[in-house]
Amino acid sequence: MSNIALLRGFDLYFTKLSADSLERIAQQLGGRCSFNVEQGRATYMFEKIKTIECEKVSEIHQIPNEFGNLLAITFGCTFLYSELYLTVTPKGLSEFKNYIA
Repeated sequence: MSNIALLRGFDLYFTKLSADSLERIAQQLGGRCSFNVEQGRATYMFEKIKTIECEKVSEIHQIPNEFGNLLAITFGCTFLYSELYLTVTPKGLSEFKNYIA
């Protein structure tokens, strides 16, 4: 069995946008979302934790990146990057490092 990670949510980081636009982006994410104007961050947390295979993390990470780029076009700002909220076991972490290198 391959190692798994628990995906809890993600952050999207933007620049060159107003506080109102960032709040609207967070609302677009829906669910359990929040935002931080100083950081230019919109956060989405899943209602149910997702289980993913560690070797697919890079592939799955492309999804919030694509979503961030789409939101940047929609709101006339610049998407910088995204971060995933992941939990892995200590053993999985050592193997996980091989997948993200």
